[in-house]
Amino acid sequence: MASKRGLIKFPCFQSQIVDAVFFRRGPSFQSPQYFQRSTVCDLVDLTSPTEPEVRTLQLGQIPGPTLEVYDAKFQKQPGDKVDCRALNEDGKEYVLKMPHYGLTKLQRTRENMKTYIRKTRNSYLSELRFATDITWLTAQRAISMAVAMWAYCRVIEKEWKICGDDTLDLEPITDPKSPWYGFIPITPAMDVQLDQIVIRDVLQPLRTKLLARLQDSIQNYRPDNWFDCYFTIFMLLNHIEQAAAHGNWFSKINGLGRRYSDMKLAEAWFHTTRILLSRFHFVSNGSAPLRLDWGKAGNVRFANFSDDEIKFLRDSQALMAKKRAHVEEVKSKHKYEHDLYWTHQLFSEKWEPGLPHIVDEIPD
Repeated sequence: MASKRGLIKFPCFQSQIVDAVFFRRGPSFQSPQYFQRSTVCDLVDLTSPTEPEVRTLQLGQIPGPTLEVYDAKFQKQPGDKVDCRALNEDGKEYVLKMPHYGLTKLQRTRENMKTYIRKTRNSYLSELRFATDITWLTAQRAISMAVAMWAYCRVIEKEWKICGDDTLDLEPITDPKSPWYGFIPITPAMDVQLDQIVIRDVLQPLRTKLLARLQDSIQNYRPDNWFDCYFTIFMLLNHIEQAAAHGNWFSKINGLGRRYSDMKLAEAWFHTTRILLSRFHFVSNGSAPLRLDWGKAGNVRFANFSDDEIKFLRDSQALMAKKRAHVEEVKSKHKYEHDLYWTHQLFSEKWEPGLPHIVDEIPD
């Protein structure tokens, strides 16, 4: 294990676990979703108190339960984003005119959101079926708060679609070149408001609890909490791979001309990976069980793991070994947003934090 004096050269050891960043606090001023008036992010009702009509909508992101929200018209002000804008498949800006609707009955909507995410958490998580085998194997075993963090962060990334009887008098988009082909998107105001509900009511309290527990697990490390620590950090690292992929996509579809939609946020994500990995390797020596030969009876007796836990470790080692070529490619080409870029580093015998800045991806 490296000496404490030697670790001081790593900037990640000058930060605490409580400094970890997993999600945005709101739209960046550089974002196409940015509203000049702060009341949108502050979840103040934008709608006119004299507006008589409140419309009830059903929204969805993935197959399954829907989210019920309540909408009414608001008066547009300078700086408001009211139309949906994105690049179409030809790289030209596509503008979809939208009615000026925002959320109302916000307290009821906030309660509805909490119910929605509880019902759909496992459905969001099941998307990892399409990731690498080791990622899906780990996600199925993980039961920590990090699983909830992973799932709920996808809610602020995916697009909401109007899927009930009331569609705000809009029709599904029939232009195959449209970014919203085949569905009806929600208004920009609704999008920002729903994100802020998830961030403020769900993600921020969850982050506080999760990091407090992780800090305690690492500071008071015991061999019998190794799996909880490993599953937590694995899922958080994979979350950052997913978040980076979304940031890259969002930048491209909006023609922002940079790798990620918010470069400062991406830098904070990557600094967070180093905070987590440095504690895993140098404080708790967490990679040791991932490198041991579990075919040796002496290792099995010493570890005091169950047969099922030993099988998980052996399966994980075998699956990671099969992905060696993939890992070397994502490392050498700086493919931060690809599966295993960060999580494979949990298996490193001699981990180092790498470059302190974001490097452009090397094309295939």
